[in-house]
Amino acid sequence: MFFKNNMKNYKKIRQKPYIYGFSVVGFFTFAIGGIAGLISFMGGISITKVIVVLIFLGVLFLVSKYVISDKERIAKFFDNKLPKKYSEYE
Repeated sequence: MFFKNNMKNYKKIRQKPYIYGFSVVGFFTFAIGGIAGLISFMGGISITKVIVVLIFLGVLFLVSKYVISDKERIAKFFDNKLPKKYSEYE
């Protein structure tokens, strides 16, 4: 009576977390790239540098959002199928 099972059935408990629409790895990739882009302005600001950093951040955003954060695409890259033949003696 005192030891009642308090385990609740939560929905989506095994769902992977997303931060601002990115997976965790995609978010940290974009965040580190953004910090690197901002650090590049410490040497001085010019129009050319601003354009290069904006292009870099745009490409990094697209890669982080649509390649790294896509479950199906990552599953295709890291698909570890078992071999059809396990040993030489089969």
